[in-house]
This record gives sequence, structure tokens and C-alpha cells, in this order.
Amino acid sequence: MSTLDAVELISPRQLARRTGWAEKRIRTLIDNRHLRYIRIGTRYLLPVNAVDEYIAREMVEPVSEVKARGEGDD
Repeated sequence: MSTLDAVELISPRQLARRTGWAEKRIRTLIDNRHLRYIRIGTRYLLPVNAVDEYIAREMVEPVSEVKARGEGDD
């Protein structure tokens, strides 16, 4: 089985229902190429974990307390 065989694809509407996000928001993320998708004809299909990937990519890590106070910078 190839990697692509294991990918479950869903519509923007289905992804919006799964995440609780507005469908318009999902479509905007598609338009701005922030979510992985495939276009088949006029349909856009996304991996079920597309939003999880987006969140992981965009997550901002906190600055450590030492760095935040300016300590440790010699």
C-alpha cells in the first residue's frame, strides 16, 4: 500500500464540520495555500488532518523565562 492509499480526503464543508471552523475560513486557507489540498475538476479535497498540520506549522513557541528577562545574553 502506498502512502497515498492511506490518505482520507474530505471536502472543505466536511472539514469545517469536523473542526468547528467556518467553511469560509477553510476556503480562505485553501485560497491562500495554507492547507494541503488536491483539486479534482472543480472540487477541492483535503486530508482529514489538514487543519492539524496547519496548526502545528503556525504554532508559536513561547520564549523561555530566562530569554524573556534578557538574562543569559552575554
